[in-house]
Amino acid sequence: MANVVEAIQRIGKYEFTFHGDVTNETEFNNIKWDNGRPDAVTWAKVKADMDKQDSFANQAKINQTAKTYLAQTDWYVIRAAEGGTAVPSDITTKRAQERAKVIEFEEFEG
Repeated sequence: MANVVEAIQRIGKYEFTFHGDVTNETEFNNIKWDNGRPDAVTWAKVKADMDKQDSFANQAKINQTAKTYLAQTDWYVIRAAEGGTAVPSDITTKRAQERAKVIEFEEFEG
């Protein structure tokens, strides 16, 4: 589920408080801003980021699976870098495939 705090903080660092969920413009307009709502923070921008967060949920699962595999096979790379046995080609191929699957939120097009 989308997080309004993350969406606002991607726009900038602002101090604010709210209660409950913020899922629409009316709820967004009820946010209490310590120094008044900055012009840069609009419902349209926040909603767009929240929609992107929701779209990114499946990619986040793909990322986690890929990063888990990479972490589990890092020892092959370390061993080879330290002058030990070379990384098996199937592991090298699979690691490249898994790295290619990872897309960070900032790069995500949804």
